[in-house]
Amino acid sequence: MNEDNLSRGYVALYRSLLDNPIFTKYPLAYFKIFVYCLLKAAYKPKTYQGIDIPVGSFISSSIEIAAQCGVTRDQVRGSIEALTKAHVLATKTTNKFTLYTVENFERYQNGWQGNPQQSPNKAPTLPQKTPTNNKEEIRITDTEPQSAIAAAVVVAPLKAPKARKAPKPKPELPPDFFEEFWAIVWYKVGKKDAKAAWDRIVKDEAGGRRLIALAIQQGPILKDQAIGGGRNPLYPSTWLNKERFEDELLLPGFEPSDPAEEAAKQKRILAAINRDRAKEGLPPQESL
Repeated sequence: MNEDNLSRGYVALYRSLLDNPIFTKYPLAYFKIFVYCLLKAAYKPKTYQGIDIPVGSFISSSIEIAAQCGVTRDQVRGSIEALTKAHVLATKTTNKFTLYTVENFERYQNGWQGNPQQSPNKAPTLPQKTPTNNKEEIRITDTEPQSAIAAAVVVAPLKAPKARKAPKPKPELPPDFFEEFWAIVWYKVGKKDAKAAWDRIVKDEAGGRRLIALAIQQGPILKDQAIGGGRNPLYPSTWLNKERFEDELLLPGFEPSDPAEEAAKQKRILAAINRDRAKEGLPPQESL
């Protein structure tokens, strides 16, 4: 390792970080990214592809930071946004790269790097916390050097993550419920599609039992229509997907009742219902 590498082998981190929101409240990934920024920051002015990079700055991207820190790009964006709002980090973005600058880097790093064996004579003063307007304001004194993260930071309190709604438990259906349905269908073709439609429609056992009952009722009619009437057979999957089980089908040879007779029957039923309602002091019902 040459002398140049030796001179940049460390950065200053002060114990005052233990009381700082960046360390105590933010996700661990945010602190990791902050330390990464300290380590990547230039300790002396340099240039990159003709671009001046001042002390405390470096050129990178969210993709590169995520890869080198082993975090996601969303965590990088969240960390950079938090550090920028806290006036710990500044960014300048172009169409090719982003220049990241650690605020007060020279003040808190180069102030004692001239003698790496010598530490400050006094322990650095811890930040003084003063709550103001629902924000946590971190103020430090200038009596001792502090790390860049502890420099005049104003951090809004983190919002508690929204509680996720617990997923509704799936209903416990009888084993081989679909097979019970498939055993009585009139045309055993397209089983896979029928199973997918069954799983989508059947929400509970009662709903499944109703479909099975309708299949038993309508199956012979659908089979007779396909054989005797020369129609294409109705696939079980189509019967489910298009809700054909709601069709009103007539058994072969069955004729509907006379409309006038049916209307008279409905009228008699309604009159009986209203007589009972009148006895209970209820208003009459207008229709069935």
